[in-house]
Amino acid sequence: MKATIENLERLIGVVDAVMAALPEYDYRDYETSRAYHRAAEAAIAKLAEKESGRVKLQGDAASLRLGGLRSTATGGAVGLMRNWQNAARTRIEQIKAGAA
Repeated sequence: MKATIENLERLIGVVDAVMAALPEYDYRDYETSRAYHRAAEAAIAKLAEKESGRVKLQGDAASLRLGGLRSTATGGAVGLMRNWQNAARTRIEQIKAGAA
């Protein structure tokens, strides 16, 4: 799938909504922290399935292909979603500048 400005902007909003729906947690509390990270992993898997993307979460390494862009992270599912959004914003700017 070729990345388009309209689709990338839509997907950035979808990822924002997914992250906003995650439960709050206190990083000092193991149980709420684990619940948050489990919820993020489930949410990114559901997002990838719904949007015809692919996600791999293997230990500390993670990758997401969505909307024609691939992003990686070592900080788990939330870091992966943030990295993907940053890559999407960069690609939008490249498209606007005629570089992509």
